[in-house]
Amino acid sequence: MQAYSIDFRQKVVSAYENGLETIIEVAERFEVSPSFIKKMLARKRSTGDLKPIGHRGGQKKRLSDEHRKWLLKTVLAEPDITLADLQERLEREKGISVSVPTLSRELRALNLRRKKKSVVARERNKRKRAWHWRRMSRLSHQRLRFLDEAGATTVLTRLYARAIGGARTTEAVFPELRRLDFDDCDFGSQRSRGNDDD
Repeated sequence: MQAYSIDFRQKVVSAYENGLETIIEVAERFEVSPSFIKKMLARKRSTGDLKPIGHRGGQKKRLSDEHRKWLLKTVLAEPDITLADLQERLEREKGISVSVPTLSRELRALNLRRKKKSVVARERNKRKRAWHWRRMSRLSHQRLRFLDEAGATTVLTRLYARAIGGARTTEAVFPELRRLDFDDCDFGSQRSRGNDDD
């Protein structure tokens, strides 16, 4: 909100000082609050000046440019780090303690947005997959053993990470296996039984 001009402030104060109206009546006439008139009267008595007080700048920022560079480097190296972990690491490595909201504001100022991660399997590599299938095609089926991954889970994977605005954030994960079941099947004997039926 823009401050009232000095001319307007002088008119309001003069209207009260004329002694014909009360503070409430002056406030209604000029459409200002009674507290505004009281502040102007107190300021005139103490300083003799009615000029508006400029913005005092607020609290000085806790983080320097060096700290911001460290934040950018750390988050780009570990996009899914939480604000709490970042806060703890900043205090441990740089010796400065700031609040989580302060960190959040600084990351927004650095254009590091919180986004949902696109989680893909770590094995998802077309070149390696093609090589794998060529290699598997040369193996005897009798040498194969099967791994039951029904118990595989990615619940410990963090779902959100930070990335520069406009960029996607992805992570290749390897599912944690809760249970490993090896099924030793004798395919040779099954095949021979199948041939006997012919």
